[in-house]
Amino acid sequence: MFLHPADHGILDFKIPVNLEFVNTVRNLYAPPTHGVFQLVPPDFDTTISNLYTQFGSPPVSRDSCWDVYLMLLGALRRLDEICNTAAEEIDRRWGYTLRMAQDESSDGTELDPSLRPLRNGDDGIGENGYYYMGGVNNGTGLDSGHHKELDNLAERVDGPLPKNIVLPEVETVDWGAYFSDEEELNDPDADEW
Repeated sequence: MFLHPADHGILDFKIPVNLEFVNTVRNLYAPPTHGVFQLVPPDFDTTISNLYTQFGSPPVSRDSCWDVYLMLLGALRRLDEICNTAAEEIDRRWGYTLRMAQDESSDGTELDPSLRPLRNGDDGIGENGYYYMGGVNNGTGLDSGHHKELDNLAERVDGPLPKNIVLPEVETVDWGAYFSDEEELNDPDADEW
């Protein structure tokens, strides 16, 4: 389906992009060395990496991640003893970054005023506060070219798309029972969007 969408009667909205162009744009507008990609201070990263290595670099999985986290947290709490460093020095070096104490900062980059904002949909904000942001053809849906392509797919040379296909019945699962409470299951309006 991904390699030959027309064989399955679907449109391919994939946009082929030259990887070299992507790398050029990334390096220009999102250089890997920019501070936004530095999640922790480099010396903190080195310290955590060293502690992790001292613990034998235990494999991290969904079953073990909490144990590894607690092990590293315990070592960090004893870091002043382990590294012979005063707690005030640790807080001075890493405190702000680790606590994110300051308001959002700006690197002075302004938004390009020549660009259009994302479409918020013709219906505006829905009752739950959600709204449509973009999609095919800048959020206006399929245009005449898309419809023509669909018509061509339906009347292709190797025969039309199969019609009247009977799919085997499968057992229906009520997923709401797994993710809802008793009151929601008994509420006739619970499924209203």
